Amino acid sequence: MQLSADEIKGSLRNNFGIDPPSIVFADGLYTCPTREWFYGEYARKLREFWRGALPKVPWYQRLFRRDAWDCDDYELGARFVARVLHRETGLPGTIAVGGFWYYRNGDPTDEHANSLAIFGPNDIGWMEPPITQAVLVRPDEKSTHYEF
Repeated sequence: MQLSADEIKGSLRNNFGIDPPSIVFADGLYTCPTREWFYGEYARKLREFWRGALPKVPWYQRLFRRDAWDCDDYELGARFVARVLHRETGLPGTIAVGGFWYYRNGDPTDEHANSLAIFGPNDIGWMEPPITQAVLVRPDEKSTHYEF
C-alpha cells in the first residue's frame, strides 16, 4: 500500500489524534511496510546492522552515552536501514518508517526518540531502535516532532 505525505499526516491526525507542531516529510510518496516485516525481518536486519556498525563495547555502554549514540542517533540509523532495505525491493516511494521525538511522561527535560511505522491509514506501530522491540507510547507523548 502506498500513501502520500498528506495522507499520512491526515491519518495521524484523524485516526490517532496525533497532530504534532512539527512534522517533516522528505518525499511525497511512501510505501507502507507490513507489521510482520517491521517487527520481524527489519528488526533482525537492524540488530545485524548495530552489531556490525558500532564499536565492540557492551551494548549497555553504547545505549546510554548522551550525544554519542543516544536515542536520536539510533533512530536516524534505523531510518537509514529501513530505506536501504526498501530500495532493495524495487518498490516505489520511500518506506513509511520515520522518527518520532517526544517528551517521556510529558516532561520537557526528558526528550526521547523512537521509530514509527505507518502500516496503513488505520495502523501504526512504534519501535525502540537500539533493542528493536515494540513500545507503547502514551497519548500525552504523541505530539512533539515527526520526521519521514
